[in-house]
Amino acid sequence: IENGVDKKLNIKDKKKPFSKFIMPISRSHFSKDEKDFSLKLGINKKNMIPMGSIGIKASLICENKSDLYINFSDKLGIWDVCVCEILIKEAGGVITDKFGKELIYNSSNKKMLKGCVISKRNIFN
Repeated sequence: IENGVDKKLNIKDKKKPFSKFIMPISRSHFSKDEKDFSLKLGINKKNMIPMGSIGIKASLICENKSDLYINFSDKLGIWDVCVCEILIKEAGGVITDKFGKELIYNSSNKKMLKGCVISKRNIFN
């Protein structure tokens, strides 16, 4: 809601170069693999901003205040990610596992064993 009016989330600027990406990172468990992957994409370290909550990170992407969030951990719960997927897809973004594949929720394991990548565009193309 903006100025009392419902406003659809709409992800913009999908062609921004990685070097200009703003990337929220976990303040408690940003791994070496995640850092190396981000730097390999060309994301500037000064644009990596530590914060909590995957929901907030996804919301910032939906609001065009950040561009990419990665979590390669196998410890994320499906409950942490499922609402993020709805928000991101409704806003026009992309959410996958760390290999660029669709997320799987119907597993007997309640963890996202292949992590997740949330972005304005598919970074695996």
